[in-house]
Amino acid sequence: MPLAILAGLPWSFLAITTSSIFFGILITPIVHNLSLPPDYPHRKSEHPSISPHIPPSTYHLSSDQIQSFRRDGMVILRNVLPPDIAHNMDIAGHDLVRNATRQCEMTRFTGPLLFHGYHRYCGRAQLVHDYLRDVVYKSPLAYVAAQLIGTADAAGSDDDDEKEKEEQPILRQIADTFMAGERIPKRWHSDYLSFANFASDDSSNAAHCQNGVVLWLPMQDTAEESNGMIFINGSSSHFEQHFGDSSTSMITAADNRSHDDPNDFFSYMKWLGALPKNDYVAPRVALGDAIAFDACTVHSSSGLHREGGGIRRAYQLRFLKDFDLNPQKKKKNRKWYRRLLFPSYAVLPVASPQLWPQTLKAEDDVRRKVGHIIYTRIDWIKRLVRAPVYTLLSCMLAL
Repeated sequence: MPLAILAGLPWSFLAITTSSIFFGILITPIVHNLSLPPDYPHRKSEHPSISPHIPPSTYHLSSDQIQSFRRDGMVILRNVLPPDIAHNMDIAGHDLVRNATRQCEMTRFTGPLLFHGYHRYCGRAQLVHDYLRDVVYKSPLAYVAAQLIGTADAAGSDDDDEKEKEEQPILRQIADTFMAGERIPKRWHSDYLSFANFASDDSSNAAHCQNGVVLWLPMQDTAEESNGMIFINGSSSHFEQHFGDSSTSMITAADNRSHDDPNDFFSYMKWLGALPKNDYVAPRVALGDAIAFDACTVHSSSGLHREGGGIRRAYQLRFLKDFDLNPQKKKKNRKWYRRLLFPSYAVLPVASPQLWPQTLKAEDDVRRKVGHIIYTRIDWIKRLVRAPVYTLLSCMLAL
């Protein structure tokens, strides 16, 4: 009888009803996430009171460490975080795992699709947790990034003060990310395309793989057998050799016909698929350490999990020169599938703050000192509507 009733209904009615039910199921995670608390108000720490703020210059890299980074695309830094900041970062990591918030859960739908595989993912977590904001502002990580990306203040430098001042790179921390998972699959990738999405048009041919640096911070002892990070030896230099002069621009290589374009998703994936992956480095690191690697270094979680090892937690910062606060203006010049797979969103300056050589008074005074930066429900809906296909793909993965 029910089938007979359904058979008598117009096909248009059935199609609309079926589509509505399917759409309702898809957006269920978003509706739930929008109802979550917006931040972590129970952890209190003062934002730097003096503006502009100059991050601490307390962790000096040796010339060997800097050369290692530029040669290999990565370097391991021991005890880079002060003990109090490392301790509080660990507390923040537990907070984010235990308590879901609107900021963290909604960034799953605007961040890379692969992060749906994590137990907890949080983009720009420093906006809603004071202890992670302290990692960004009060640790020497901005100074470390400045030494790796530029040459100013490198230990053992013989440059005079004026030359060092001229060479100081202006850096923004473009995207901090918290990631936690128990069984994290191995997915080889580099962060080049993510950095390229925010590189300024003004950088022209000056933007290079090592104009972007990631600082990956474990929140517990981490090694290959416990979902630790692994890095392909020489992958950054291999990237430059393969893409040739085009890899010196994070914006466009359309005029360079003699090489593949690293900004073309399919060219990039073809190169990545052919890259030998047997020779890799698997660092063993602990709370307080950092792994620094450049925008082109190919890396992944190991995909290995020791039984009873619990959830692996990590926090990472990305620093970039020549940062574009409004990447949407480049969107029209990108190929359709790139716009689909990597949607661009205008970024609040305070969400990707300038940190080196100092912060900007406008960013400090206008928003940061008043407390957490909260995106409203309407803000999130607007962001999702700007990239509807990407949002639907994200919803399917979230179910």
